[in-house]
Amino acid sequence: MDMMIRKHKKLLLKGRKERFVSNLNAHLPVFIFSDNLRNFFSWAIKAHTEGNYSHIMMMVHPNKVATQGLLFHEIDMIKYLRDDIRLKVWYYENMPEEMAIKIKALIEAKLNQAWWTRLYDGVGIIGQALGKRFKWLRAINIPGLNYCSEYTKYIKIMFPDFNIFEPNPSEINKFFETKKEMKVLCRWNAD
Repeated sequence: MDMMIRKHKKLLLKGRKERFVSNLNAHLPVFIFSDNLRNFFSWAIKAHTEGNYSHIMMMVHPNKVATQGLLFHEIDMIKYLRDDIRLKVWYYENMPEEMAIKIKALIEAKLNQAWWTRLYDGVGIIGQALGKRFKWLRAINIPGLNYCSEYTKYIKIMFPDFNIFEPNPSEINKFFETKKEMKVLCRWNAD
């Protein structure tokens, strides 16, 4: 009996994951804030930025999320739907088609660059850490490389007034809260 219950729960979770991804696919592009509940670096970023999320990604292709790990790359969205990860998904309500095409083209162009131009900017994270007290120190980074929230420069396509210098996920989340065009599409909490 216990085995049947586990199998049933697994099937229910699989269906929930598929519906979640399908909902995202219907609203591309989307911005996805994430928080790994069991990761020290995630906790440290949240503590430093005084926010709820430690990472931001973008989804411009069905079922795939563009994310900055060691390399900027795309992976199956379903890999983020785990019990140790929380997600918050934002989308631009009634985004003009030409805006969506431009954002998608910029992400695709970056994904198609040589691997060494898509490396993680670890020095930029040091700049973020030092920049808490003096914002100008956020400029410390390796030109041409990025960490996750630096890819959000594409937000300027949607909002030319986006002028947060070297933003972190918390600042971007707060910025989206001020824009009537931006809506929370859904959240993922496995429990």
